[in-house]
Amino acid sequence: MSIRTEILDEIVINFIKQSNHPFIINIGCGLDTRFSRLKLTNIPWIDIDLPGSINLRKQFFNETYFYKMINKSMFDYTWIDEVKRNVHIKEDSEIFIIFEGVLMYFEKEEIEALYKEIARSFDKHYLVIASEFCSKFMTKHTNHHPSVSKLSSKPLFKFGYNNVVELKNILPGNWKVVKEYNYFDRYSHRWRHLKWFKYIVFLKNRFNNKIVLIKNA
Repeated sequence: MSIRTEILDEIVINFIKQSNHPFIINIGCGLDTRFSRLKLTNIPWIDIDLPGSINLRKQFFNETYFYKMINKSMFDYTWIDEVKRNVHIKEDSEIFIIFEGVLMYFEKEEIEALYKEIARSFDKHYLVIASEFCSKFMTKHTNHHPSVSKLSSKPLFKFGYNNVVELKNILPGNWKVVKEYNYFDRYSHRWRHLKWFKYIVFLKNRFNNKIVLIKNA
């Protein structure tokens, strides 16, 4: 299991345990199996991705009463209308949104606009967002990323940050960063000589990805 997967699993499970009416939205889901793998069969869950990805996904997964898929770009904000029409979303629903391996492929301005629209659309709800980001170093060296370098399409990372203040600058006014999970903090033995980076903040923040937990105030 990857460190990213482990961290997000823990965050999702904790959110569900602490919520009375959890509602999960997974944006850029690909072939992610978290809903079924964690046996969340009675938790309202929506997976969102581009039509091609969702069409492929439907060959392996079936929609249920609680589980639905939406085949739209996250920048096509009509996905929000579909979410609001979902039978399970109520005025007191607590919403959790996952951005796993997605946002670093877009410009800062695009992410800022997306966050702003989500904040506006779900302003009446308790909202928690888990977003994965890379460092600025990785935006300049995408070809060295262990996963991306193996892809034939060779996509590029466009947005990353070293100091969380840089991220806070693009968040809606009532959002706050609750916690940052750096991958260097787990399984030091896997990192070999890089394991020492966790003790040097300058290096830790510049040479690995992180999951950022954000909440509306």
